[in-house]
Amino acid sequence: IIALFADAVQLRPRPGVALAILGEQGVGKGLMINNFGSLFGRHYLHITQSSHIVGKFNRHLAEGLIVFVDEALWAGDKQAESVLKGLITEDRQMIEPKGCDAYAVKNHTRLFMASNNTWIVPAGMEERRFFVVKASNKYIQDTEYFGAIQRQMDRGGREGLLNYLQQYNLSGIDLTNFPRTAELANQKLLSMDLFERFWYATLQEGKLFVYSGDDNNPLRKVHWGDGVVRTDAFFQAFQAFIKDHPEKWFGGKEGFGIAIGKVVNNHSKKRIRGEMCYIFPPLQACRESFETRTKQKWDWPDSNDDADFYD
Repeated sequence: IIALFADAVQLRPRPGVALAILGEQGVGKGLMINNFGSLFGRHYLHITQSSHIVGKFNRHLAEGLIVFVDEALWAGDKQAESVLKGLITEDRQMIEPKGCDAYAVKNHTRLFMASNNTWIVPAGMEERRFFVVKASNKYIQDTEYFGAIQRQMDRGGREGLLNYLQQYNLSGIDLTNFPRTAELANQKLLSMDLFERFWYATLQEGKLFVYSGDDNNPLRKVHWGDGVVRTDAFFQAFQAFIKDHPEKWFGGKEGFGIAIGKVVNNHSKKRIRGEMCYIFPPLQACRESFETRTKQKWDWPDSNDDADFYD
């Protein structure tokens, strides 16, 4: 975090990384970013309304070096997702003043976000833009503690902070290789599409599916074994998994097969004893592949766990 601050003060090329801070109200998220942002004068924008980010008239963004999005966006907003990612990584951005034609300017924006919501950023499986941390609640609503910090900042602290960041040694620091925190993993889980969630749940449980012969509960789960599962049984298990999910699946079996190809590495499909089957690598290899793709370590339970998603 200090390196991100120093990188901005030293006016180095933008790293294409945004800091997102999760935390309850009153833990100091705003105090930290506001005092840092104040070093940039009028080029610091504190945004608390979504329309000031995703709205049509965005002239103010042209001058924003540090943009603090404070409780202003919902991560599930697809329009906001596109704007956020563009602000973080794109070299140029479109500016549209009210009553004037839109024009392109060089993008100098460095984005910082804070929220007390569970889902703060749209983090894809291979997320490379969002560095997500959680603020401690040790001093939550402690006005004496935070008041002392603010008084110090007002009495020379900003000048001291500016000098410290100007002198901070950034050699050897790769800001794009930020820590893949547990908070980022949670954001990825919340941002997954339907098949990604199903595949993650399948890897968590470490079991595949066979038909049980029971009309009331047609699928039975078995240990991963050699990774063979009938294609129709696997699709039916997916349908059962998403049955009560508010998001709907419109891809059918064909789209399901395409989704497998995008997410699962080194699987195959062949006819076995007259039935079309998927053949997946061993469970451990599939879990390792998932970690490689998401650049994230996951907490995998014992694969012998008999918990059932479909009871």
